[in-house]
Amino acid sequence: MSRRVTGWIGAGLVVLFVITGLFLLIGKSETPWAPASVSYDPQCEKGCKELRSTSLTHFGDISLYVQPDVDDAIAQWGDCLDSVTRCIEDRGLTSSNIVACVGESICPDTCKTTFSTEARGVSQVGAALDAFERVFINDGAACLPEGGNR
Repeated sequence: MSRRVTGWIGAGLVVLFVITGLFLLIGKSETPWAPASVSYDPQCEKGCKELRSTSLTHFGDISLYVQPDVDDAIAQWGDCLDSVTRCIEDRGLTSSNIVACVGESICPDTCKTTFSTEARGVSQVGAALDAFERVFINDGAACLPEGGNR
């Protein structure tokens, strides 16, 4: 192989590595959720508690288990949403209560800030709920953990 061809192949490989690195950096998404100290175990091998057992005619005996110590991103997201909905249930469903409850929630600060920006100036309940869905629920939402809306 000539030096010229070898040089072009080398230069092409360098460009490929640079483009791949940039793609990985740009494609890397930041998450507002803290790293898990206890991850979800689909086999429920330890730390699981049985909530209920029953027998169903067509399925036989079934049991429902929960892992209360799991604190992965989806569990944190669920706790965040629960804190908002409990607050709204206590105060009533108004646009100002939705905004206030998100601001006072246990959700990450980045999520609260993003929601505050999305909900700025809303006066209708529907508009506040739309902003909430854009930030926390919809596919691609800033505060939707990976796998959270499947």
